[in-house]
Amino acid sequence: MLRAGQLRQRVTIQQRGTTADAAGQITDTWSDLLTVAGSVMDTGGSETMRGVGIDATVDAVVIVRKPRTSGNLPKPEMRVQFTDDLVTRTLNIHSVLNKDDKHQELWLMCKEAA
Repeated sequence: MLRAGQLRQRVTIQQRGTTADAAGQITDTWSDLLTVAGSVMDTGGSETMRGVGIDATVDAVVIVRKPRTSGNLPKPEMRVQFTDDLVTRTLNIHSVLNKDDKHQELWLMCKEAA
């Protein structure tokens, strides 16, 4: 069970949408779904050689309380944004886990392209 003091960061869950510009081109947009208290923990990372560059990713877990309305549940096609030491970070959600027996705590397994 989570205690309020464990969720010290404000995290915003965003969902993807699409819009068409004046020329009719479709572009992806992100809109805020909900902002909640959470805890963000970096759990690891990796680097991959691609051509002449290196791609780096950071694995993270974001812990939040389950929203009261089922329409606002985070899903793998969504992302999380938060500010860490004046730097805004964006994490893509890869899976959502119920981590307690009362289904009140969600663990968002995320990746960030560094």
